[in-house]
Amino acid sequence: MRLPGPHWPSVAGRARADAGPLLLAALVVAVVTVLAAAIPPLLSATADAAVRDAVRRDGGDLQVHSRMEDDGGPSASRIRHPRLAESVDDFRARATEELGPGLRAAVHPPVATVISPTLKITDGSVLRTFQLAYLSREGGPAVTWITGGPPEPTGSETASVPYGAPPWPVQVGLSEADAAALQLRPGAEIPLADDQGNVKKVQVSGIFRPSDSADPAWRLAPPPC
Repeated sequence: MRLPGPHWPSVAGRARADAGPLLLAALVVAVVTVLAAAIPPLLSATADAAVRDAVRRDGGDLQVHSRMEDDGGPSASRIRHPRLAESVDDFRARATEELGPGLRAAVHPPVATVISPTLKITDGSVLRTFQLAYLSREGGPAVTWITGGPPEPTGSETASVPYGAPPWPVQVGLSEADAAALQLRPGAEIPLADDQGNVKKVQVSGIFRPSDSADPAWRLAPPPC
């Protein structure tokens, strides 16, 4: 028994009759094939160009964000972590490890920043605002303490504090400019409150001067009060 096969004269005739649609289909297939082969390298090149452009425009700043964990605890309380600064430094170290050698050479040394909400200075003078900022980078940014010293934890162990309890004490260092503007010295408390009028207990631990005011890390600090 012979197997049925194509009738080539009929195929050739149909091809001649449908030459236009067949040519269009072949062209579409060719274009799709070329695009499928070209798009992945093009996307990769575009991404590389975008990174290079960002480095040129922003001076090599690469930002990695992490949300702070909620401090809510059991029984309507808030959990206070005296070693929070160490946790922030650990995050910075992990972010640094994720950078390959090429990126580490192209960007500035990673700086960890934690910026508080804007608070109001309630000393009765003109309206001024205040933000607490923590900057951390390997080896810096270095400062010279003019008087007093760096902030220290106000607790040695993790504590559970009920909502509505007196404000948790916090120590901060002030720059020379801020200390002069607020007329405060080490040991003094900064009169602060949030937008809801909740008083904050913030004490000046010391007054510092940046060892290098041109250090790029200082660009991440809030503006003077």
